[in-house]
Amino acid sequence: MKISNMKLELATITWVSKPTSDTADTQLQISFQTETQTHSLICSSLFSNHSKFGQIFLATTGIKPNQFGGSAPNQAIIGRQCQIIIQDVDSEFRVIDVLPVPSPQLELGLKFEAD
Repeated sequence: MKISNMKLELATITWVSKPTSDTADTQLQISFQTETQTHSLICSSLFSNHSKFGQIFLATTGIKPNQFGGSAPNQAIIGRQCQIIIQDVDSEFRVIDVLPVPSPQLELGLKFEAD
């Protein structure tokens, strides 16, 4: 397995579904659209502060899973923006992490500190 460069890209979550497999009841497939490509990530459907799905939910909504009062967290993230870290593994880019979009206030603060 050849692992090389990583990239950070802005993405929008376009859909969330259960993959067609034997483990579909316990997994979700999340699709991310960047400026140039669509990427997907399969993770556990477990929704908690420490689960991958919970971390994606927090990164896109700013709400901790244990504070979410809705009934469909998988639907609440559709259309939300985030940053994804993608890595080239055997000439195929894979999503390895999901981060929140930096706030304009944070970027402005970092700019003033650098000056």
